[in-house]
Amino acid sequence: MDANAEGSATGNAGQPISIRASNAERETFAVRLQQAFAEGRLDVGELDERLARAYAAKTIDELTPLVADLPPTAGSPAVAGQALPARPQPASLAPNVTGPAEVRLQASAMGLERTGSWLVPARLIVESKYGSVKLDLTAATIPTPEVELVLDVKYGGVEVILPAEATADLDGFHSRWGWQSLKVPSVRTGRTLHVAITGANKYGPVTVRYSRWFR
Repeated sequence: MDANAEGSATGNAGQPISIRASNAERETFAVRLQQAFAEGRLDVGELDERLARAYAAKTIDELTPLVADLPPTAGSPAVAGQALPARPQPASLAPNVTGPAEVRLQASAMGLERTGSWLVPARLIVESKYGSVKLDLTAATIPTPEVELVLDVKYGGVEVILPAEATADLDGFHSRWGWQSLKVPSVRTGRTLHVAITGANKYGPVTVRYSRWFR
């Protein structure tokens, strides 16, 4: 079987075979659609319809037409000689710091991102209709040993980055047509941070991981 650049391949009998789309490829197309909405290129109805088709797509051929009328965007390849990210340190709790019991964050069409130094409440509610969400806790101040993260997401991916040795669970979270990827231990140790993720999403991935680093 020979693959070509159009998202299809040729079988033994010379018949075109569509290449199956991966979760990552579906999410890439969804992000581009969200960007187009924020740029004013798509209205709410068009975004809603195209996102539903993107997350339901089984092949690359089904994804390609969704962005055919949108200008391409520049990629972000790794720069040669770029410094490697530092190895993450174990979760650092700050029991002497007083933080809010609950905070509600609402994502815009461009999405929501919290990174660097920020105060994490005991209960964090995140609402997003179209934008992607990224929560990086690696350098955050965390007064409580357990954080409840409540997600109310319709379209778009969610990425939660934890400090080393932290744990998390998705036991109270429901995905309708999305998928979940828990890349950290789920069993509480009682010695470090635990994040309990609840709520629901309609489409898109939810990924919980440690910060990437190289040996």
